[in-house]
Amino acid sequence: MKTPLQSLRDDRAVMEDLHELFNNKRRKIDAMESVQDLTQIGHRAIVEFLEEPIGPTESHDPESAYFSEAIVMATGRPSLLIQDGRIQLASLQLPSLRQRLQDNLATIEAPIPSVGRIELLHHPDYEWIGTGWLLADNVLVTNRHVAEVFSEQQGMSYQFRRIFGATIEARVDFLEEHRRADYIEIEIQSILFVSPAGAAHPDIAFLKVKQNNDLPSPLELAVDDAEEQSDVGIIGYPAWDGRRNPGPAMARIFQDIYNVKRYAPGRIADVRDGVFTHDCSTLGGNSGSPVLNQATGKVVGLHFAGRFMSENFAIPMTVIKQQLLRITGSSSVVVGGDDAPLPLESLENREGYSESFLGRGRYRVPFPSLTGDLIDDAAPVKGRERSRGVSKFVLDYTHFSVVMNKKRRLPFFTAVNIDGSQEVLLRRRNTQWKLDPRIDRDHQYGNELYVRNKLDRGHMVRRLDPVWGSDDEAEQADTDTFHYTNCAPQHQDLNQRTWLDLEDYLLQNTTQDDQKLTVFTGPVFTENDTSFRGTTLPHDFWKVAVMVYRNKLRATGYMLSQKEFMDDLEFVIGRFRTYQTPIRVIEQATGISFNGLREFDPLESVESFAFPTINGPADLVL
Repeated sequence: MKTPLQSLRDDRAVMEDLHELFNNKRRKIDAMESVQDLTQIGHRAIVEFLEEPIGPTESHDPESAYFSEAIVMATGRPSLLIQDGRIQLASLQLPSLRQRLQDNLATIEAPIPSVGRIELLHHPDYEWIGTGWLLADNVLVTNRHVAEVFSEQQGMSYQFRRIFGATIEARVDFLEEHRRADYIEIEIQSILFVSPAGAAHPDIAFLKVKQNNDLPSPLELAVDDAEEQSDVGIIGYPAWDGRRNPGPAMARIFQDIYNVKRYAPGRIADVRDGVFTHDCSTLGGNSGSPVLNQATGKVVGLHFAGRFMSENFAIPMTVIKQQLLRITGSSSVVVGGDDAPLPLESLENREGYSESFLGRGRYRVPFPSLTGDLIDDAAPVKGRERSRGVSKFVLDYTHFSVVMNKKRRLPFFTAVNIDGSQEVLLRRRNTQWKLDPRIDRDHQYGNELYVRNKLDRGHMVRRLDPVWGSDDEAEQADTDTFHYTNCAPQHQDLNQRTWLDLEDYLLQNTTQDDQKLTVFTGPVFTENDTSFRGTTLPHDFWKVAVMVYRNKLRATGYMLSQKEFMDDLEFVIGRFRTYQTPIRVIEQATGISFNGLREFDPLESVESFAFPTINGPADLVL
């Protein structure tokens, strides 16, 4: 088992720089000025220490040897202040280490805003307790021993601890930098999970933070565990820890500045089952810090214990994912970090929308068509190059299909078959949204459109609509609905209850023996849509539902508007409305043809009609 000092000795480039720094007479004065209490005796001890095995040298007593080790660690494995989101490299004296960090500086600094200090209110002993970082849009990760200070288990859930009659409150501040008075404090709403005590369980906890526009982006998890001698770094809040570390040694490394955000570079020393060690300089407040790969900026571990010049321990990535799987049923809970597409072959052999789902002949419902020049804006689908018309643009999923608008990067429309008689009730899991590899990345939005604002990923095909058939079919359909191709931006305050209840009501009132429904859904694209983040957000959405009603085909159209919400994404101005709308009006507004469905619309024969607002089933005209 390697100590941090042994690991540092294996870093050949840094050790060569240390030899050069402390042996070169021209640099001796600068070196002596840069480190506190570096006397001539201390300088000589360092030089001898660099040449000798770890431990007291023949020329110097144990105190001098420890002094030498402290200076070497302070210089070779510094803890660098972070100010205004930037790592302060001015104090670095080693060219190799400075170059190593500068080569990856943008990658190294990118995670800084997503790491925060966990602060407490109403606790008699602690104002703050450790470090945490964002794993998902509103999920914070830290250590068990950090969360235990303010939480306790009650039955199967976790509550905030009460002390002396007061409930402890917790927040996370994503700033707390040296000589910076401002802050970004976000409330910790609940404790999702705290691992059981004992060496058999990883020292990890998951906390839910309040959704807030100031929330930074989640950190990205590495795919694989890191290997020995990998260059890493830790972002966290080292606190004065004189009980376990000699004060003079801490003062030299941390310049007597504690409790603020720092970056500590280092390397992974040992990798073993369920844990790895590293040589970054840490103190007690670093508990819960992310261990980050310097080349990629991705998280390779969670720091949970350490002692200066002894050992530093971290939980590897695979163990973190195992814990996620335990509490969420998914090891890919990171919503904002990784929306990479599934392998292309994983979407093969999907049976999408069926035109004969409601029946053949007079009950057949054709796939919608794009009229005029709209087909030029459709996103081509890999593998469908030889198809004709709209068919070459169809993305098939389990029981539903999508056609994408490549310019707007949102669906032109979705088409789903719903079979209420074969419905499978699946509990919603924390499923990760994915890009679709069958169309170009530039033809679809990912998570970049939905983070740190009031926009939700609004399902076009409801999650439960295609979830029917065998258990395998239902699970596959459930997962398929979480593709970005099946969503559009909708304001979080857009109450869709009436909009969504329409399908339930219509399904219940179709021919009871069949209980089948076909639904088309999509946004209305106009030149007057709201500009936002380099795109335009649709104000209105439409739905066309087709059923067999009293042995006849029936088709009804609906419009939902969120225009009142879109005037300002920061404020809610009014309520949405859902209208029953003639299908011909939807065709005129969208340029989409429903191939004769309007003749089955009860509103088609009404020449002048005030579109009714739908507040419930009684308002429907069937």
